[in-house]
Amino acid sequence: MKTATIHRPGTLPFVRFCGYFAVIAGLLGILAGLRLIDKNPNLAELLYVAIDLCLLFAILGWHLHQQNKVGSVGLAGFFLAFTGTGFIAGPSAKIFGFTAYSLGIPVVALGLLTMSWCALRRRAIPGWILSAFGLSLAIMILSFYLPWLYQPISFFNIVFSIGFLGLGYTLIKEH
Repeated sequence: MKTATIHRPGTLPFVRFCGYFAVIAGLLGILAGLRLIDKNPNLAELLYVAIDLCLLFAILGWHLHQQNKVGSVGLAGFFLAFTGTGFIAGPSAKIFGFTAYSLGIPVVALGLLTMSWCALRRRAIPGWILSAFGLSLAIMILSFYLPWLYQPISFFNIVFSIGFLGLGYTLIKEH
């Protein structure tokens, strides 16, 4: 009689599963960055909700992939990235005059940069992926001053999404 293997989160199948969500988030993010569906606000909103939900799994998989290497600082980065993504995935409510999105984006950015810094120090994932996240944050900040970085396509979304494509590939390949 063959016995079933029970896997707990953090083992091969679950992290690989999260890797597929990272790839989906990356592909959908590139589609969003090309801004082909911006004329249909309902479809665009649905696309961003799908991306954000995929990002939650991608961030969880990334954390599980490197949790034994990055310590408490990496754990703090995970909590920030995961919580911030939850903010932007939720309803577009205003909190003390700010949208949930405008509050969530800096939290996501800080969390991802913290996770990237920890991953880079421990060589947990390839450096080019971490560079994509850092470059996307720089592009996002610059796009406030240089609008051509956002129109007609969103370079931030595209570079950020390429990072998640690479992350997903890494999680799938290594697990």
